[in-house]
Amino acid sequence: MCRMCGAQEETIKHVILRSWPLRLDEMHWSNKLQEEAADAGEMLWPEITKVALLQPTHIPAQTVPALTLEESTMEVDSGTSVSHKVHFPDSLDSFGHDSGIVVQPLNEVLINAHLGFIQVKHRYEVRFQFDSPPHLGSLSVRTHDPPNFNLRVLELKPVISTGLRYEVVLELLAYKEKLLREQLVLQSCSNPLLTLTLVLNARVLGKGKGTPFLKTGIHCIGVEMEEESDQSDWQGFD
Repeated sequence: MCRMCGAQEETIKHVILRSWPLRLDEMHWSNKLQEEAADAGEMLWPEITKVALLQPTHIPAQTVPALTLEESTMEVDSGTSVSHKVHFPDSLDSFGHDSGIVVQPLNEVLINAHLGFIQVKHRYEVRFQFDSPPHLGSLSVRTHDPPNFNLRVLELKPVISTGLRYEVVLELLAYKEKLLREQLVLQSCSNPLLTLTLVLNARVLGKGKGTPFLKTGIHCIGVEMEEESDQSDWQGFD
């Protein structure tokens, strides 16, 4: 190869090195390209660009937030072990199996109780405590006509002698899927016009959607049988 051709090739290599993130030893300079470099000079640039585009590029791995490692055991091929611990955010604990019912007072007349996940056509005993506003005094359950067969009060009693904190025990039927919301109205024994409403919120899993982990204070006490259609009834012998 002539000295001029070699200079042209080095010049083209230098241009590619500055404008393309590839190492020179990753680019294939074939004899054919060298001959074209001698004849075509700067016209060789499109061909060399094609070669460069065919070479593998090194793409940096995306940065992924990792868990905090504090202590766990990790085996290495050499037989050595490294101790680390995996630390999960505290916010995940509220969804655990042992998490309790979340009681959230909204104002002096309304309290939300979040029961978590339950299962459709299952009957549950639900037990939790709540704080009653001082001006209500002693509480009792307001009767409804017609009664609500999906929610029944088993017990309502004060936890402390002052009557500011109560414990309620309910029987709840998950009669439908998805979001279930039931209301229980309590009234002041001294003035029935003063009320406190407990709103029960639950997410109900449908049939075949799995068995949920129940929150502390919730126990399954029965399963409702599905109604059989008339077509499935045995008609007997003729």
